[in-house]
Amino acid sequence: MVISYLNGSLTACVEGGYDFVDVRDVADGVIAAADKGKKGECYILSNRYIPVRELLNTLSRVTGGRKINTVLPLWFAKLTAPIAELYYKIRHESPLFTRYTLYTLTSNARFTYEKARRDLGYKPRDISATIKDTVAFLMKERKNLFRKRNTTKPVPVMS
Repeated sequence: MVISYLNGSLTACVEGGYDFVDVRDVADGVIAAADKGKKGECYILSNRYIPVRELLNTLSRVTGGRKINTVLPLWFAKLTAPIAELYYKIRHESPLFTRYTLYTLTSNARFTYEKARRDLGYKPRDISATIKDTVAFLMKERKNLFRKRNTTKPVPVMS
């Protein structure tokens, strides 16, 4: 979704969200679990539930790019997902939304990392920092980023 936003091919979104987490926080949590974790215990290394709209608004704020204001009704996205999956399969491309991603974005993906915080000292970073770092990384790797599906100009990223 971030790459599609940056290369200009994302023009709409759907309602829903997920508990997005920075891979660096997960790596830190795994190391902390190995060092401080209680034997036989499991830990959820999450962040917080983030609606897709909030994620895209944060992308817009971080990059100075346009806001995505078009929100497709979920029934429409679910109806067209099988067709989109087939279309992108024929083109040898990955669709942005599939039936599974729609299911995931509308599931009850609200997890708590309280036990990991208490036992391991786990504290995930703010999602804005994650998005800013992700955008910086992707812009550095531009050669693959801007293989686009359309001719929309890439988002100008403010330094």
